[in-house]
Amino acid sequence: MSEECLICGSPLEYLDRDESMECAVCHKKEGSKTRCVNGHYVCNACHTQGMDAVIGLCLGEQSKNPIAILERMMALPFCHMHGPEHHVLVGAALLTAYRNAGGELDLPAALQEMYSRGKDVPGGACGFWGACGAGISAGIFASIVSKATPLAEESFGLAHRMTSRALESIGRVGGPRCCKRDSYFSILTAIDFAAENWGVVMERPEIVCQHAAQNNQCIGKRCPFSAARHGKGAAVETEKLYYADPFLKAFTAQVLSCEEAKDGWMVVLDATAFYPEGGGQPADHGTLNGIAVTDVRERDGVIRHLCAAPLPAGEMAEGRIDFDRRFDFMQQHSGEHIVSGILCGRHHCDNVGFHIGRDLVTIDFNAVLSEEDVREVERMANRYIWEDHALEVSYPSPDQLAQLEYRSKKELSGQVRIVAWPGADCCACCGTHVQRSGQVGMVKLLSCQKFRDGVRIEMAAGGRALGQFTTLCGQNTQISQLLSAKAEATAAAVERLQREAYELRGRIAALEEGDFARKAAQYAGAGDVLLIEGAMSSESVRKLCGAVQESCGGRCVVFAGEDGRYQYAASHPEGDLRPLAKALNGALDGRGGGKPAFVQGSVQASAEAIRAFWDSQCSEGHSRGE
Repeated sequence: MSEECLICGSPLEYLDRDESMECAVCHKKEGSKTRCVNGHYVCNACHTQGMDAVIGLCLGEQSKNPIAILERMMALPFCHMHGPEHHVLVGAALLTAYRNAGGELDLPAALQEMYSRGKDVPGGACGFWGACGAGISAGIFASIVSKATPLAEESFGLAHRMTSRALESIGRVGGPRCCKRDSYFSILTAIDFAAENWGVVMERPEIVCQHAAQNNQCIGKRCPFSAARHGKGAAVETEKLYYADPFLKAFTAQVLSCEEAKDGWMVVLDATAFYPEGGGQPADHGTLNGIAVTDVRERDGVIRHLCAAPLPAGEMAEGRIDFDRRFDFMQQHSGEHIVSGILCGRHHCDNVGFHIGRDLVTIDFNAVLSEEDVREVERMANRYIWEDHALEVSYPSPDQLAQLEYRSKKELSGQVRIVAWPGADCCACCGTHVQRSGQVGMVKLLSCQKFRDGVRIEMAAGGRALGQFTTLCGQNTQISQLLSAKAEATAAAVERLQREAYELRGRIAALEEGDFARKAAQYAGAGDVLLIEGAMSSESVRKLCGAVQESCGGRCVVFAGEDGRYQYAASHPEGDLRPLAKALNGALDGRGGGKPAFVQGSVQASAEAIRAFWDSQCSEGHSRGE
């Protein structure tokens, strides 16, 4: 499968600035700009788990060919299509081949140093730092070989020249990033650099990439390592049956090739009804001769089917589409076109993002919209759908295209396919659509939130809209039964409950305030005070602590909770409580902190352990309350 998110396989998105994210594997929280469209984030450590195996592999290598060594490392389970593991692999392959070609090097120590330095170069450095980690890895290789330090002279320059030459070779081709391509560029540049500067000649092979099928963003013939540019693996474009009949559920075609891939077998047919992922629409699933097809990708006009088992080349294959999945995607895609066309026409803006997710469709617009704007577009879109207009698909000539007003999110080249819903939308699109607007059923715009310089709308069409309505009606029915309210009056009933709850909170706060004042009076002039109370809100803990501290004149620490889990607050205006908080957290398995005069947090400890800690902190004669 073409790799994106390691958790769900969805495309990645790159943010403008760091956001706090939790790793979906180890649950560590840290800042990052990268996650999948479903919100999954995997930290560098989890992404590269098992990478230390490269040291053992390299120490057993005899090859002088760093590309061959790299390919063997990239075949290990920890290595993905893209990822920060390449920031170690490039330098490790170069160090190994350099030593095997006669270079003077303590290879075990050098590999350990390479691993230590390379793993700290984060994923996404190519875009966010302007320095690809593979190119940096080649620079680290030169730094280790030349023993460069920040204060060195000649070796300092060598390391920087190596890095700059690698980055220059990567930059000439441009993006989007490909960790395999950029690793190849970096190694080839380093091979020449090592021969020029140290007289060590490593083997320099011709590279024909075998990873294109796993790369969602492969640049095809723009890449100097592509099979097509080397006259290898070129194939006739696949006949696209899904354009001739998007409702075709079964077909027969000849198997042209079958190659083992990382997650199965890549099968190429002479014709297919399987739609490959593209234009915001996910790939079709189904079977070929009963074998599961789990992903479909297109590159240079050739469609590749990821299958769970091999299919012999030359044989005929019977394909069956998961049509429930296909029809759902067609409803969502056609519904999105109708909504986007009407919205962009009314508000003179652009659709700048579109994704069909597992449950909902998201559409991004570069305009600010009000709730009434969204509701009016929804009414117009549904009216258009119910009028049951026919879809029009055309392939205009360049001259015709130049005269045509149509939507497109990017510059287009070659033959352009225009999908039009007359009177609503005209758009360049490669996706599959229903044949009449009535087949969309309905659209429901579920939310509209500010997103970057515009808005993001969540939408459901057809069967998904019905599913959303059924779920929401079920929830509303439960609420109406719980509140003994009519289904159409649940909002008013909830508002009534909120008012009652607000009034009760006010009464509770008044009672608490009186209770806290009485407690505070008991400890007037008592000095340091410890209180262990039952569970209460964090705000109440702070209020009680403040009231008692004002009365006792010393330190006041309040613990509130039960079953070994307590919140705490400590106050003393004239002291620094941070050392106490640090000791408390260490002794009682706690977390928290604050300012010199006030700290707060939580602990996982028993009341007895809390008392014992307090006794150890307080001198003889200080008061204790419980």
